[in-house]
Amino acid sequence: MKVAVACQESRLSSEVAPRFARAPFYFVYDTDSAQTNKLAAGNRRKMPPDGGLSVAVALMDAEVDAVIAGKFGHRVVEFFNGANVAVYEAPKLAGSFALDRFLHE
Repeated sequence: MKVAVACQESRLSSEVAPRFARAPFYFVYDTDSAQTNKLAAGNRRKMPPDGGLSVAVALMDAEVDAVIAGKFGHRVVEFFNGANVAVYEAPKLAGSFALDRFLHE
């Protein structure tokens, strides 16, 4: 299983990004290999209104099974639901803690 975590800084231990689409970093953790890959998103502040979908497509290309962020837009949630990708809101938690909590629930 691969789990993506949207984070505020370039470390998984940083706070989960409050909004999925505007996260500066995304981490993809692979439970089979116990490896984490960092995906930098760049400047998300100048993103078009539907920019969250482009991020969602990129994470689908990374073959994620679940995504963790503070909040998600409704179009992104519909997109992930249609692709059978689980969506979890974890506001104000460290990314590593949110991931651990997800994996052990």
